[in-house]
Amino acid sequence: MAKDGLIFRLILIGTCIAEIAAAQVWTDYLGGRSINTVIWDSDRRQLWFATSGDGLISFDGTSFTSYTVETTRGKLITDVLTCAVLDHDGELWLGTAGEGLIRFKPDSSKWHTYTIQHGLLPNSISALAVDEDGAIWIGTNGSGVNRFDRFSRWDTLTTDDGLNGNDVRSIATDREGYRWFGTFRNFVGGFSGGGVGRLACADSCFRAKSSGRGARLHPKAVWSYYLRTPTSQRRTVNAIHIENVEGKLHKWFATDRGVYYLLPNNVDFDPIPQTTAPIEVQGNVRSIAVDQEGNKWFGILSGAARLDLSEPNRLWKIFNDAATLSDRTINTITPDDDGNLWFGALNRQGAVRMNANFMTYTSADGLDANTVLTLAEDNAGTIWAGTISGLAKFNHTLWKNFQFSNDTLRFIFRQRITAIAPDAVNGLWVATAAGGAVYVPPNAVPGDILTNKFYNASPGGLLSNSISDVVIFKNEPWFATIAGLSHFIPRTMQWESFTTDSGLVNNNIQTLALEKENALWCGTLNGVSRFDFKTRKWQNFTKANGLAGNWVTDILISDNADTIWFATNGDGVSPYVNSRWQKPITTADGLASNGVAALLKSLKPAGIWFGTTNGASFLDAKGRWTTIRTEHGLGRNVLTSLLRDRQHRIWFGTQLGGVTRYTRRFFAPTIQLRTRFDLTTSSEIVYDFIGADIGTATRLLRYAHKLDNSDYSPWLSDPFVRLLNPPDGLHTFYAKAIDADGNES
Repeated sequence: MAKDGLIFRLILIGTCIAEIAAAQVWTDYLGGRSINTVIWDSDRRQLWFATSGDGLISFDGTSFTSYTVETTRGKLITDVLTCAVLDHDGELWLGTAGEGLIRFKPDSSKWHTYTIQHGLLPNSISALAVDEDGAIWIGTNGSGVNRFDRFSRWDTLTTDDGLNGNDVRSIATDREGYRWFGTFRNFVGGFSGGGVGRLACADSCFRAKSSGRGARLHPKAVWSYYLRTPTSQRRTVNAIHIENVEGKLHKWFATDRGVYYLLPNNVDFDPIPQTTAPIEVQGNVRSIAVDQEGNKWFGILSGAARLDLSEPNRLWKIFNDAATLSDRTINTITPDDDGNLWFGALNRQGAVRMNANFMTYTSADGLDANTVLTLAEDNAGTIWAGTISGLAKFNHTLWKNFQFSNDTLRFIFRQRITAIAPDAVNGLWVATAAGGAVYVPPNAVPGDILTNKFYNASPGGLLSNSISDVVIFKNEPWFATIAGLSHFIPRTMQWESFTTDSGLVNNNIQTLALEKENALWCGTLNGVSRFDFKTRKWQNFTKANGLAGNWVTDILISDNADTIWFATNGDGVSPYVNSRWQKPITTADGLASNGVAALLKSLKPAGIWFGTTNGASFLDAKGRWTTIRTEHGLGRNVLTSLLRDRQHRIWFGTQLGGVTRYTRRFFAPTIQLRTRFDLTTSSEIVYDFIGADIGTATRLLRYAHKLDNSDYSPWLSDPFVRLLNPPDGLHTFYAKAIDADGNES
């Protein structure tokens, strides 16, 4: 009941229904269900789960909707769905265990069932696929294959037509017009079935004038067979995946005896999947998927296996521990548009999502230590990490560490790697906390026994073996040491040194930054110094001049050098704009912590990242703050370094948490009113709303609201708004949500 003379209109920016689970790398869903197929529906941005006993379930990122015999009042004729496929028109086709083929139109909620009376072959449906013309291919358990086209014509393939077995377990079609059939290897009455049959069709696989049931194969259709010889080693082919790589089609087969990879020539098999597979992948493999990195994933009887085929890795990794897939039997794997992988398990073990926008790498992935002090990307796009005990190079999914033949080098590289600076030819200048500097030549391969050039403190040379940072200017390295600034000139092998005697504000330099070709900034334990390359004069700034704090940990300079940000150890960040000091940025403004170790410019979206002792904060071009922490996917909240790679992904070096790679999402959250209370007696209006997002847990969303044309409130975690004593008249209440990626509803 509303207050007399008071009318409210509610505007929520976006819509949603319910809360989703917490955002973490591995998240469980649908416990107690057996999942036969998971489908990602790009147009609707939702998932479909075909289950064995619980019907069809959809998930739109905010809520689950269940379609069962009961909820559809019998329009869905069975809750046991064996497989599913989404056609080009956005309609779902569902296979059953002998109850027919079901067609579901989600937009109109219309259901239709096809049975033997329509032309469907008998027996359970075990496989479904859609070809380029929109025809549905239906594999059965013992009766062969149906093809149902958009003109409602039913065609049939059996072993009489050349099919490699009537018990069909998988079907795939490719852009070249081939149809691929994986069948069951039958031992009854001798070996029969099994392997892969490839059907090559000229214009049509079936006679042009055929109609009704029982139409036969076109005379020009040609069969080829794989994995069928020798007879005793035929394979049951559970899944077929065809991948287009640079215009060439690669075929992957998941079988009861491991994984097979058919090369684009359609003749030769690559031996790598068979010869390198761990014991878990040598048996029954159930499913195949490819992630956004090009890695191959396989569902196995106890979890999932990932194969990295990039050179020189070609490595397998098993995911079956309690933190990942917990020995589930993974029957289906599907990627979504955000890069997440969805795993469907049998035996009522539900579904699992792997959140791909946060990928954390630790010692289990090859790093020699989980505290990462520095990150760099060379001109070839290779990512490098310096840890408290070594130098590592990232090879697609795994980190590789360097070894050295020289005892001194081995000692140096057991030290803390504090900075890495690639040069123009992809060599690396590597700084350490106690072992001086090392130059790693171009094309160095981790694991090689290298003899490198190393530089130790000496009279007239490097000022100290304790180096905090290094930058390259005109192919010459500059080193920040605890004893001053050292400049090495390789062409003459000469050193140049700068200390407080030269004009430096303090000898203990923590960080360096180049101001175009004009100057070098040095952040020290007692202020900052600017060295002008042309005049060779120093200019110093401390807290007395406007700097937030004297201990400067990092410096970020804008492209045109009109704005410079100085990160401090405990006093926030000082902006220096057009040679004027601005108010420091602190936690009062939205910064996660006043202890800031690293700064980074972001291009997509535009803004600045702040690596703090309590997570990573991002300030976008509109002045909005978002912060990500371990609950979102960071390895640890204490950050040491930041890197933006050429794909605009952000890499976070952490203390004890390894390296986390973050890929930003650009899909907005949704929001919806849950309850509204009009309390006349207390003259207040109460709104309770909720937001949701497929990549951010509802509890991690934040909300803003406003009344009429007023400004929006600050972003708040509480979606509960109480409006006291609103004036009479027509009012409009607005509410919106923002996710961890900074997307607004």
